[in-house]
Amino acid sequence: MNLRHALFYTLLLFSTELFGQVKIDSNVSVTFPEKPETKEFSENIGKTKASLKAFYLNTEQQSLVVLRTALLEGDLENSKPASSTAALKEIYENDIKSQINSMKNKGFIFSDSLKVNIENQIAYRLKYTLADKKEEGAESIILFFKGIRYVFTYSKVNTFIPDEKDKFLNSISITNIQKTSQIETSEKTGINWFSYGLYAVLAIGFILYFRQASKKQSKNGINLKAVYCPNCNTKQPFIRIPKNASQTLYGGTTCPKCHTELDKYGNIV
Repeated sequence: MNLRHALFYTLLLFSTELFGQVKIDSNVSVTFPEKPETKEFSENIGKTKASLKAFYLNTEQQSLVVLRTALLEGDLENSKPASSTAALKEIYENDIKSQINSMKNKGFIFSDSLKVNIENQIAYRLKYTLADKKEEGAESIILFFKGIRYVFTYSKVNTFIPDEKDKFLNSISITNIQKTSQIETSEKTGINWFSYGLYAVLAIGFILYFRQASKKQSKNGINLKAVYCPNCNTKQPFIRIPKNASQTLYGGTTCPKCHTELDKYGNIV
């Protein structure tokens, strides 16, 4: 083989690799062995309209499919991440159930699921067997990213080729990854935590202040002990009606027996 032939085959191989990398959208790409066909359509998912785009490559041996589903708000795609970890879990549970039913209609029986990470993003890998045999029939990866649902499926037509399956599913690439790509970080939640911390500090400060004021029998202190009149030794009622402005502001009482005015600690005013 001369240099010209070597260069030709190198360029051919390089162009094939580039040709196989398919950009699903600005976030996700995957490698097909050949150029896939595409189809765009819309349908209702529950009460919500959705935009769907399918990338598929079918041969005599195998089928490779990527389905991108985006819920619509008016004419725009809803790109909101899940509101919480629990919401993300619920989304995956519903999507997994839907995918299992879809594959069952095609003759594949669900056999196992596994939670996986794709570039630190949560995804789920589903395995299927053929309905009439106990052998591998298909495998899917479900990914929820920036409000969009992606389903990557490799399935057997005449031959299940593990290496081809792995090449396809392991080639999934995610870009534009942010902290809020799957679960939104609520600013309100952060503010609430700050508020709770501030309230705790203020509460502790007030407790320490009133505790110190009570020890010094200051007007701003709090006395929870029983008060007895120094003149007649009468126990003062715990709940009292203020007789003047000073008692209204700072507490205290007027002895109901001898009418001596006392402060909140039982001292004669």
